[in-house]
Amino acid sequence: KRIIPLAPISQIYRSKTAIHDIFGSREDKLRQLRALNLLFYTLPAIILTPMGAEFASPYALISDLSLLDNTENQDFRFYMRELNYFYLKEAVLWDSNEQNSLSFYDGYDKNKNVIAFKRKSEGKEIAVIINFSGIAQTIELAEDGTFECIFSSEPSNNELYIENKGNSFYSVTLPAFFGTVIKIKNII
Repeated sequence: KRIIPLAPISQIYRSKTAIHDIFGSREDKLRQLRALNLLFYTLPAIILTPMGAEFASPYALISDLSLLDNTENQDFRFYMRELNYFYLKEAVLWDSNEQNSLSFYDGYDKNKNVIAFKRKSEGKEIAVIINFSGIAQTIELAEDGTFECIFSSEPSNNELYIENKGNSFYSVTLPAFFGTVIKIKNII
């Protein structure tokens, strides 16, 4: 697998990055960019990252290296490094010979701006749930086994709630602009 910078022609000519096309405050933009990168890294394909996203830079071509010393940019670079390590560690994301290695959860409400899907390979399963909404959202998932959060788009999972509703149903509440990867441990 290769990581390829995603850069629409308009971004190349104006020398600005995807962070300019995302709405909200700087903090909200960074949260959305982290969630977007989590989506890119967990879908089965060549990884596409928006140009400049690895640095949370507003410019595609960084001529002023002092921009990289900004605390927000350093935190974002740390997140991207952790996301790369996570990707390499979780073979289910890149080593799948199964035809049905990706499946989207039924019954999720697209109006909530939440994407939920499952990746599986050689008996391992993970669920990826990403909230692109500006408010907390709850999604119900039908799944056998137990859930364990193994990665998230934010350093703190304090606002992530996973509740076992019984009968193989889970309720997952995600904060705004938040993504998580959950390992599904099947009960035998």
